[in-house]
Amino acid sequence: MIGYAYRAFYRVAERRFPRKHVCARGAMLLSIAVISGAFSLILSDFRAVAKTTDDAAVFCRIRASETTAGLRIEALAKSRNPLSAGYTFSVVKNSAFGSSRNQQSGTFETDDANEKVLATVVLDRSAIDHYEARLSLKWNEERVSCSSP
Repeated sequence: MIGYAYRAFYRVAERRFPRKHVCARGAMLLSIAVISGAFSLILSDFRAVAKTTDDAAVFCRIRASETTAGLRIEALAKSRNPLSAGYTFSVVKNSAFGSSRNQQSGTFETDDANEKVLATVVLDRSAIDHYEARLSLKWNEERVSCSSP
């Protein structure tokens, strides 16, 4: 969808800024690319999965946010009732500046309805739009997972 929007804005930029105004066209396209990248990053923040067992709902979410240091990716879990569970969080980055793989796992407990940060990974800015993150929660032979983007 973002590729389609980029092409549509490119056609508008071509009409508004003829060939002699290449710098203005470039500035407009660059701002559109930055906005669409931020938009895709915001969209990845709202992906969540819930699984209900008995009367307890368990949620997982991956939150990605840009910082001055780069890209901050957090694994979050939430449960309506107290829960003791295990988690596995993996982040893979493949960009023109290199690749990295990070995997973390452990156990956690929830005691209220607030989200709990299970793990945090900070990557360089080249990771924006070039990463895959996956969080898996396991408790009482049940499992729920989520991914981003």
